[in-house]
Amino acid sequence: MDIILILIAALFVAGMRPQLDGPKEGYLARDTTATINGLFILLVMFSHFMTYLPDAGRFSRLANIWMGTKGELIVATFLFFSGYGIMEQIKRRGHTYVDTFRVRRIFFVWAKFVAAVTVFFVIGLLTRRSMTLSQVLLSYLGLSSIGNSSWYIFAILLMYIVTYCAFKICGQHTRAAFAFVLVVSLVYAVVAFKTLPDYYFETILCYFAGMVLSRYKSSFDAHIGRSWTTYLTAGVFTAIVFVGTYLTCARTTGVVHYAMYEIAAIAFAMLFVLLAMKFRLRNPLLRYMGGSAMFSIYVLQRIPMMFGSQTVLLGHPELFFVFVAVVTVILGWLFDRVVDQGLRKVTGK
Repeated sequence: MDIILILIAALFVAGMRPQLDGPKEGYLARDTTATINGLFILLVMFSHFMTYLPDAGRFSRLANIWMGTKGELIVATFLFFSGYGIMEQIKRRGHTYVDTFRVRRIFFVWAKFVAAVTVFFVIGLLTRRSMTLSQVLLSYLGLSSIGNSSWYIFAILLMYIVTYCAFKICGQHTRAAFAFVLVVSLVYAVVAFKTLPDYYFETILCYFAGMVLSRYKSSFDAHIGRSWTTYLTAGVFTAIVFVGTYLTCARTTGVVHYAMYEIAAIAFAMLFVLLAMKFRLRNPLLRYMGGSAMFSIYVLQRIPMMFGSQTVLLGHPELFFVFVAVVTVILGWLFDRVVDQGLRKVTGK
């Protein structure tokens, strides 16, 4: 499986083009953030796929190192750029955008998730998968699973709700809205620490960090981009913070561990922001997978894994992964053609 991991990295690197006089205007445009997220949705797929191999260690050394060190960092950019994108829209469109949030953002995403979970529920019935009533009901909230990927959807829906409440309560007072989002995020992290698996909250502050970057991006760009010395200093500092806090996570437990994890996740996402300042990041396939298709690919990817693991493909992991990737993209496209487009008509999105 090492070759697959290398090819995924090569796919991203192949889309990099130096723009050393950057940052250019719009260097964090949708195409860029979608390309970055496309890299990580493929890595999420790869990571989930590895859990279906009965003897993964026999096939991969690099992949085993990856599986042992990645943690939840592979979703850090999802949350970070989601927070960034939401704040960019609020800056451009004001509170008219906030007013559309309940239907066009919160309901829209949850309804798509309900449709996806229902697909897994039907598959579970057909394959006689053991499912309890509470498990099924909680799956529709993203608090459990009946085979689907779920926790990230719960986290992002929560942050959408928090963002909506923050700007409806605080109005034009952006700093107060930011304080609201931060405080509620921290309260959620404390509650989740006691009641939910770690991955539900380990990277939750990335969303808030993305909002902050959007709010102060002009100042950030002017300061970091004014010279190569400043840029390289910022890059080295961010890398040191990331490595230092992530290593600290491995040696600590409890509150210190999770605090360091949040910092490491934010620093990790910021490394890609800094990369985008000096390199144009564009790859059509990654842009598609990390853009309009990301939700469907994230939620549906386990379907071909579940069925493929019952076939001879299990003995041919590289071929099996190609099968999973291709089928997932096709399923995602079909899902979006039916569900996504249908919901867009209903919600006027």
